[in-house]
Amino acid sequence: MTFPELPLKRFGRIVGGATPSADERNWSGPVTWYTPTDVSAVHGGVLGDSGRTLTEEGAESCATVRIPAGSVVFTSRAPIGNVALTTRECTTNQGCKTLVPRADVDPRFVRYAGLVRLEHMRAAGTGTTFQEVSAERLGAVTFPFPDGASQNAIADFLDRECARLAEIWAEVESALKTVAEELRSSVDHRTAELRRVRLRFALKRIEQGWSPQCDNREAGPDEWGVLKLGCVNGGRFVDEHKALPLGVPPRAELEVAPGDVLMSRANTRDLVGSCALVERCRPRLMLSDLLYRLVVDSIMWEPSFVVAALNAHAVRGQIAAAAAGSAGSMPKLNHELVKNLTIPKCSVEEQREVLRRIEQDRERPARLGIELHALLEGVDAYRDSLITEAVTGKLDVSKMSEARMEENLQAVREGEAPEVLTS
Repeated sequence: MTFPELPLKRFGRIVGGATPSADERNWSGPVTWYTPTDVSAVHGGVLGDSGRTLTEEGAESCATVRIPAGSVVFTSRAPIGNVALTTRECTTNQGCKTLVPRADVDPRFVRYAGLVRLEHMRAAGTGTTFQEVSAERLGAVTFPFPDGASQNAIADFLDRECARLAEIWAEVESALKTVAEELRSSVDHRTAELRRVRLRFALKRIEQGWSPQCDNREAGPDEWGVLKLGCVNGGRFVDEHKALPLGVPPRAELEVAPGDVLMSRANTRDLVGSCALVERCRPRLMLSDLLYRLVVDSIMWEPSFVVAALNAHAVRGQIAAAAAGSAGSMPKLNHELVKNLTIPKCSVEEQREVLRRIEQDRERPARLGIELHALLEGVDAYRDSLITEAVTGKLDVSKMSEARMEENLQAVREGEAPEVLTS
C-alpha cells in the first residue's frame, strides 16, 4: 500500500521571510531569526537557537512573518530543500519558506516526508546565477498524505527508531575519535626526540584561494569547481566541491594538483588547521578562500611528513591554543600564525624512515577506521530506507514488532543490511 499524495500547500499555509536593514537597532534582540545556515546545520532535525536574532523593532521593520512553534522550515536557496522543525515562535530570512501546518497535520511527519521529497523540491528550483524555489513552486511539490492518526503513528515510530540509530551513530563517532587519537599519537611518539623548527623554514610560500558564488552541484567533466572547506577534514583529501557557474571565468593559478598540501584556514575549533596531502584529484578544481596551499620546500622536506606533523597532537595543541583566543565559533588562522607553528626537523632520509614507521603503526587503526566509516554509511542507508518506506506507506508501522526492529538494529551494528523492510 502507498499513501495518496497532495501538494504541500494543501498541508497548511506557506510563508516567507525577510531581512531587516543593517541598522544595529534591528539586531541582537529576543526574536529568533533562522537562515538557511541554521536549517542546514540540523537538516532533518529540530531547530534550536538561531545564529543571529532580531529586536522587536527589527522584526516589525521588514516583511518577515511571526511563525508559530510546530512549523516546518524549508530552505528555498543555498541549498534548496533542507528541512527542520521549529519548537518555538520564530522568524526567517528570505532564504527560507515555512509550512504552518493545519490542525490535522503532524509537523513531524512533514519533516520526515521532506527528507524523502528533497530532490523533488530541488527540481522545482529556478534561476541561472543560483537556484531558488518560490513559495508557489514549493507548494506545488506533492507529499504523501495519510490520515492524521497515521501521520502521528508514523512520526512516533520514526522518532523512536531514529533516536536508537542516533545512539549507534554516537557510539561509532566516539570510536572514530579514539582511532584518530591513536593515529595522531603515533607521529608524536616517533618524533619525540627530534628538535623542532618553525614551519616557515619548510615552506616556500602560502597561497590562499577564492570563493565565488557557486552552483549547488558538482562540476561536470569539462567544468571548473571550487573545493569545499571540508575537503581536508580528518587529514584526508576528498574532492568535495561545488560547480563554478557558467560564464564566471576560473582562476587557473588556483587549480589544485597531486602533491599539494592543503590546510583549512577557518573552521570550527576542532577542525581549523586540518591538513591533507592531495594524492589524486580530478582536474579543474580550485582552492576556496578558506583553504591555504602550503608550498613545501620539497628538497629539504617530504610533503607527507609535513602533513603528518601538522596533524599530530603537538601542532593541534598549538592551533587549539590560537583558536581559543579567537572570537566567534569559526576561528581563522593567519599566515604568520601558520608559519610559526613548530614541527619536528630531521633529514629527508630520516623523514622517510619516520613515515615508514608511522605507516606500520597505523595499519590496525586505519583498518578499523575504514570499518567504522562503512558502519556509519550503513546506519545512514538504513535510516533513509526506514523513513522512505514509512512515510510513503510501503511500511506498515503498526505491524513492526519490537523484536523485528531489534533484529534490524543488530544487523546494522554488525555492518549488515537488514532484510527488506516492506510489509
